[in-house]
Amino acid sequence: MARSMLLEALEVPVTSSVWCALVVVFGVITRMGWGYEDVGMSYEAVVSRRQLWRCLVASVAHVSPIHLLMNLQGLWSLASLERVMGVPYYLFCSALLLAGSTAVHVGVTDVLVRFKVRGSEGMRATLSVGYSAVLFGLMTLVSQLEAELQLRGFHVLGAFVPVSFAPAGSLLLTQLLVPRASLLGHASGIVCGFALSLLPHRVRSVTALQALGASLLVLVLPVGLTLTAGERGWVMDRLAAVKEVPGTVLQCLKRGSGTSAHSDGSQPSDAFPGRGHKLGGSPAAEPLLPITAPRA
Repeated sequence: MARSMLLEALEVPVTSSVWCALVVVFGVITRMGWGYEDVGMSYEAVVSRRQLWRCLVASVAHVSPIHLLMNLQGLWSLASLERVMGVPYYLFCSALLLAGSTAVHVGVTDVLVRFKVRGSEGMRATLSVGYSAVLFGLMTLVSQLEAELQLRGFHVLGAFVPVSFAPAGSLLLTQLLVPRASLLGHASGIVCGFALSLLPHRVRSVTALQALGASLLVLVLPVGLTLTAGERGWVMDRLAAVKEVPGTVLQCLKRGSGTSAHSDGSQPSDAFPGRGHKLGGSPAAEPLLPITAPRA
């Protein structure tokens, strides 16, 4: 049994690596007592404060164990996609979806804020975390390439969803089960997945080296731009705190679920106001300042 599971995991190295990375990141967040203010992405943090590293960290961060389990289940249900697409192209698409969905999310928010759309001011400080946008993007990509990839469908939260209805059906199901989930975050992934399906066939024949290069660019660019924007001290303080995490990841997970406040009940000193929406869950805390939050 264990051997068969190990062999199955080795058949999908990207899925398995991302799966383990999400668990490790959750363990670190839990052990450090970090919350949405520490790892979440918002328009205020990314655009106004130039903390571009949040574009990457927020996409792989989960504060709630339920949110984490939902995305782990969704990620593993898409493992067959990696087998059909091949490791390089699946890695390439995952990297582009991670970067693209974040860009669309921030871009749409910027347009709403600039044109002063009703409720847009509350969106400035709304925090988002989670890998859901990438998962929605992958489902959309499959739905557009159904005949080529020959996949019947996926299991979303225990329910089988045909490929043709996977993006819309999953979005509707998520919003019904978790009304406060980030609709904009999920929709951003769907938009990017549709865009990827329009790429010419030759682009889909990426090599392992090209896929790795795209992935490294997504990983390094946000952190590099943040450091050049004058946030080096802030980032180095966070890295120093991570080095002090004792024990193994298993010990981290045994401590229980994460919280938006530190262990002594106080908020982080550098926190900024915002309602913590996670991609696939409920808000972590009420805003620190009275703002008009957008409707979920």
